[in-house]
Amino acid sequence: MIFGHREIRGALCLVALGTLAAAGAARAELSRLTVDEAVRLALRDNTTVYSAMKQVEQAEGAFQQARSSILPQLSATGDLAHSFQGEQKSTTRLGGSVPSSRSNSHSGGLSLSQEVLNLQSWNLVRESDLSLDAIRHGEINTRLVVALATKQQFYALVRAKQLADVDADAVKRDSSVLALTQGLFEVGSVPRTDLLKARTQSAQSTLALITGRHSVDIERLRLASLLGLPDDQGLDVEDKLADDIALPDSSSLLDTALKNRPDLRQLESQIEASDAGVSAARASRYPTIGAQVNLQKNFNSTTQDSFTSINNTSYLSGGNVNLQTGDLNFRYRDTTVVSFSPERTYESRPFSWQAAARLSLPIFDGLNAHGRIQQRSAEADIQRRNLRQKRTDVALEVRQAWLGLQEARQRTRVANDEIAYATESYELNKEKYRLGSSTLLDLTTAEAELTRSRSDVVDAAVGLQLARAQLDRALGLNP
Repeated sequence: MIFGHREIRGALCLVALGTLAAAGAARAELSRLTVDEAVRLALRDNTTVYSAMKQVEQAEGAFQQARSSILPQLSATGDLAHSFQGEQKSTTRLGGSVPSSRSNSHSGGLSLSQEVLNLQSWNLVRESDLSLDAIRHGEINTRLVVALATKQQFYALVRAKQLADVDADAVKRDSSVLALTQGLFEVGSVPRTDLLKARTQSAQSTLALITGRHSVDIERLRLASLLGLPDDQGLDVEDKLADDIALPDSSSLLDTALKNRPDLRQLESQIEASDAGVSAARASRYPTIGAQVNLQKNFNSTTQDSFTSINNTSYLSGGNVNLQTGDLNFRYRDTTVVSFSPERTYESRPFSWQAAARLSLPIFDGLNAHGRIQQRSAEADIQRRNLRQKRTDVALEVRQAWLGLQEARQRTRVANDEIAYATESYELNKEKYRLGSSTLLDLTTAEAELTRSRSDVVDAAVGLQLARAQLDRALGLNP
């Protein structure tokens, strides 16, 4: 069989469309996130978590800076110099010259210093270390907060999707009722008012569906923002929820929370850091001892170049005195002087060292230490009060979360029973309306109750998951 160009192009298009459809389905399947996957994405890409991580890095840098004050300080120096002095000729009558010379010098040194006794520096290092611990606990607490917010938004999207499905089913039921009413109206079994009511109900359910789908888009955008995604394209979530969640024993929940909550650990570290700050302020009144050792090695070299000089020189050869006038008369004789100087090099390698100790005793600092002690002591007292209040709040939060989970489980059981009754009532009223033994009002009322009961089931199922997430947060459990 011979295929034409149109048939070949058509087959290729079908293959391409099939491939794109399969790829789209695979992408959709891969992008259906579970709640745990959504939490992992948020903890990896969320801006708030990123800022908390960078705050930890800043605190680590501050700790390194503080620790440098108690560690040895070692430095090295080196110098290199070269000089040249050219030939210098005399301008006197006697003449003569100084030969040129070159000088080289090299030097190197080491300096080592150490704080032998400085209680203030030691306490400042301890304060910085405890502050670092507090910030690390703060990062863990930020992760728990972001994890809870992600779960809440995840289930908000699940709720919007399931409620949109409820609205879509309501549209289908109203369309079925409208078709049934239209048929009964055409045979004269129901008045026109029933037909108009059925059309109005169908339009209202369609409007509710439009609103529900819009809510899905909004919740998806919010979840994408929490996950650190640039947009919500291709983002979808797994909307199957567990039917029930076990209720933990309440007797040991408070102990678990007091042990695991990172915000409590953060406050405890902040209190210890403030106490270390008080100790550092008090230690500023104590003497400090330091030591320093310096080593110096030099190398100097001076080279005087070889030199040959031929000069015409006049020198004094004699004279006389005129006794009548008293004048002195000198006689000069010109001669040529030849001088030679060989190249000479002078070297020196001196070595020196110095050791010193330093004792510093503060006498009066203008009450600066007293002010710092008062300030840091007040900070520690405030943080201790905050810790006591925080423990009370944690106990209340755990109790409320446990009661919320208990209520959510009860609501789930009641909602499941409710939907069974509402479904049966709707089916009976629909059949009675078809037979003419019931009114449209009874049918629409039963249909509204069925829609409301399905919404109650969705709210109860989502509320059960949110209650469990809130209890995990109250207990300080890692996401």
